[in-house]
Amino acid sequence: MWLWLASGSAFALDPRTPFAHYRFDHWGSDEGLPQITVATLAQGRLGYLWVGTQNGIARFDGDRFTVYDREHGGVDTTLPTSSLATADGRIWFGTPRGVLWIADGTVHAVPNGGRLVGVLDLAQDPAGRVLAAGDNGLYRIEGERLLVDSRVSGPAYALTSDGPTLWVGGRGVITRVDGARVERIALADSTLQVRRIVREGERLWLGTPHGLQTLDLTTHALARVPQADDGSIESLLLDGNGNLWVGSVEHLRRRFPDGRWETIGDDDLFAHPWIDAIFEDREGGLWLGSRTQSLVRLRDSAVSRIGAREGLSDAFVWSLARGSDGALLLGSNHGMATVSADGTITQGAAATLPSAQVYSLDAEPDGRVWIGTRGNGLAVMQAGKPEARPELAALAGHVVTAVQPDNQGGYWIATLQGLFDLRDGQLRALGPHDGSPAAKVRTILPVADGEAYIGTEAGIFHVRGKQFSRLPGTTALDASFITRMSWIGPGLLAIATMDRGLGLWRDGHLRLLSPRDGLPSANGWTLDVIGHYLYVASIDGVYRLAVRDLPDPAAAAKPLSLRSQIVIEGSQRGAGNRHYGCCNGGGDGRSLREGAILWLASSAGAVRLDTTALPPPAAPPPATVETVHNGEATYPGSGPIRLAGDSRDLQIRYTGMSLVDSRRLEFRYQLEGYDDAWVSAGQRRVAYYTHLPPGHFTFHVQARPPFGDWGNDLAPLSIDIAPRWYERSDLRLLALGLLVALVASGVARHSVNLRRRARDLQKAVDARTLELRNANAQLDEISRTDSLTGLANRRAMDTTAAEGPRNWTGAVLLIDLDRFKHINDEHGHARGDEVLVALGAILRAHTRGDDHVLRWGGEEFLIVSHRLGIDTALLLAERIRDALATQRFRGHDEAPLRVTCSVGIAGLPVHSRRVGDLEASIALADYALYRAKHEGRDRACAALLPDDGAIPEVGDLRDAIERLDALGRLLWRRSAAATST
Repeated sequence: MWLWLASGSAFALDPRTPFAHYRFDHWGSDEGLPQITVATLAQGRLGYLWVGTQNGIARFDGDRFTVYDREHGGVDTTLPTSSLATADGRIWFGTPRGVLWIADGTVHAVPNGGRLVGVLDLAQDPAGRVLAAGDNGLYRIEGERLLVDSRVSGPAYALTSDGPTLWVGGRGVITRVDGARVERIALADSTLQVRRIVREGERLWLGTPHGLQTLDLTTHALARVPQADDGSIESLLLDGNGNLWVGSVEHLRRRFPDGRWETIGDDDLFAHPWIDAIFEDREGGLWLGSRTQSLVRLRDSAVSRIGAREGLSDAFVWSLARGSDGALLLGSNHGMATVSADGTITQGAAATLPSAQVYSLDAEPDGRVWIGTRGNGLAVMQAGKPEARPELAALAGHVVTAVQPDNQGGYWIATLQGLFDLRDGQLRALGPHDGSPAAKVRTILPVADGEAYIGTEAGIFHVRGKQFSRLPGTTALDASFITRMSWIGPGLLAIATMDRGLGLWRDGHLRLLSPRDGLPSANGWTLDVIGHYLYVASIDGVYRLAVRDLPDPAAAAKPLSLRSQIVIEGSQRGAGNRHYGCCNGGGDGRSLREGAILWLASSAGAVRLDTTALPPPAAPPPATVETVHNGEATYPGSGPIRLAGDSRDLQIRYTGMSLVDSRRLEFRYQLEGYDDAWVSAGQRRVAYYTHLPPGHFTFHVQARPPFGDWGNDLAPLSIDIAPRWYERSDLRLLALGLLVALVASGVARHSVNLRRRARDLQKAVDARTLELRNANAQLDEISRTDSLTGLANRRAMDTTAAEGPRNWTGAVLLIDLDRFKHINDEHGHARGDEVLVALGAILRAHTRGDDHVLRWGGEEFLIVSHRLGIDTALLLAERIRDALATQRFRGHDEAPLRVTCSVGIAGLPVHSRRVGDLEASIALADYALYRAKHEGRDRACAALLPDDGAIPEVGDLRDAIERLDALGRLLWRRSAAATST
């Protein structure tokens, strides 16, 4: 563990990687930095990144920033100029007012004897003393006092410690300090200010106001570097791979180990980046602090792309394929582009195609390419020329989503107008072609001669010859948009959907996986197995799952907690022009697997993922406690903590020490002496304990990355809770003795009291009988009321429905809080209860006395109104939704928390065949609620059954609702404020 903390950078940016292909992350004030100007960076012993901005200092754990400013610590931390981390765990900062240091969350100012000392740089000499450079000379810190160091005369602008040697940059001079030996190296330009120093072999790289220069340590010759002499050098760094990074106001430059220079273009970073700080962390990330653009991190990436920068005239790629000649074929809205092995891009003539929008591609070994268009049918190209295929004329006006050959010389053709079979020059329509969702075919999986599985916008079908039927066991997907199917094991089929998560199917058994099971997204566009992993492209990027972790759908269902790893973000944090736009879907040809390489179609070009370049599972990061909150008091996480007050409620905040994908770390904790086992916290970084007993406890916390192992806790936290006076063991023994004496005395009086109590007993029985009748009445009332919100509960509604009239008319509204589980998991159940109580109050405020308002269960609420029609119910839903969205909530970190809800609405009754059937109305409202969630949440949808629909008079209405919806016959209404789909 300590090796992990003490080691230098184990990785560094690969100099062979083009700058544009590095992973790029960007943080600013919106993410928690005090201000956008980043002047200095350092990494402490524990692994935190410390960021100095003009408006204060921030500590970063990879997930959130903790700010240290005058408001939080009483010390002015503005305008830091330099920083230094020392082995004792302190972080030092130089400022225009002197030197600060931070330890255990507290900021201290180094006394400077009343002098105004403007510090420009910090370093540590071989003796371990902290040195400060300033306009007035060199200073050292001894006994936490700032003293003048007379070894260097004149102004000091820059410090660099190089093993036993200290280098000091001054005006026209470089001072070399080796213990007691001091050497002054006069520069040819006596006015030159040396503001940055980096040693490489027998030369020094010098950052000056007039560009970059070098000093030969053998001859002391000073030379300009013409590749970087166009302005003031603000930062210098020699990284672990030998790249020299040079930051200035106008440019960021890199000198490769072989001597080549690269100027980073504006499109790859920023215009006028003004890089004040460059820093390499222990995990190989390169951090850039900008005067105008805040904080940037670069990391090696397994991802590259072919986009507009590489020469694509249209970077919105719909489909891709590999031609028989080895060229990569890319379909876009402007035809088909060909990328040769040397990277040359040739844009095909869109005029030779029936439509310029190339939506699907299928390349055959004989050189033939099937080109499906987005609205005008199918074309076939051979050697770059179109083939005359009159049998395809019937596809004019069709959106072709997929073309798949079978083993008999025929082709399956998927369109949004239906499925076709092309065989022996004859085009034959199969299945529905009526415009229904079942006719909208998105993907084809040939499974045998003349057989295929067909994915549509209304589930999966099995085609065998002329037979077109539902795939057995997939009823749960009958109303789902199927985007891709793929075999991932013998007889095991994986199914990607638009918004229902992943399906696993085997021998008529289906298991659906969702974010509740650990998936990063409910959306999936493509499925590809490479090695031991299933790669899934989605709207949010690309993630992978270990195939061995996937459940057998034929086995009994058990709760899952799948561990997934994000390998491509849909967009990088604040990346701007580095947006991958990953990924496109809705048809075949959206991904191309070539060995360990996965190509993906995206709105920003063809994305190439080299799975062999993905980093191995990260080393288990250590975890540490940051702060402990008890009532109004806050304690540092270093402990120990002793509590003697009345409050025994604790909030323990912790984090994992990794700057790489820190927000995806998982945590578990245990309060030894209280918890019998580890408590799984997921990605939550706070533990809650209430009403702890007295005693000694030790808090442990561990973190692990995706697919990694659990790390160690850096320093278990010792917690002692003092007993209250009545909990002390000596007082309890005394109380026991007194009790024995009282019992002995009581026995003597007992016989006297028995006779008197017999007389009083009958009176007591009569009184208790009356109390029991009253208590039963109160319990009956309590059983009908939700204790948290004060609303009626489901039992009250059941009783009302059973005892009330059967000819109810009106509307039913089912309200569900959006992402309520996330609120509980991230902010704690206390915050979740606040949201539930607030929504209950909103519902009471917006309904009348004769409306039935209930907490239906969990985060669901129900309104049954006898006075509302569908349109007025939609207006009521909008008022409720707006009132909740504007309600002010606070998260566990006191940051604003926006909470929304979705509403499903149905009439009462739902149909003339179901008069008086409240359950049928609730079932339809629940289906409408699902539609509101599907369309993006924070909205209301009302569902109406058609008058001529085949509605059963009794029984569950769900199957009939889903069937009508799949056929497009379910009627929908939305409020004017709702977003249409």
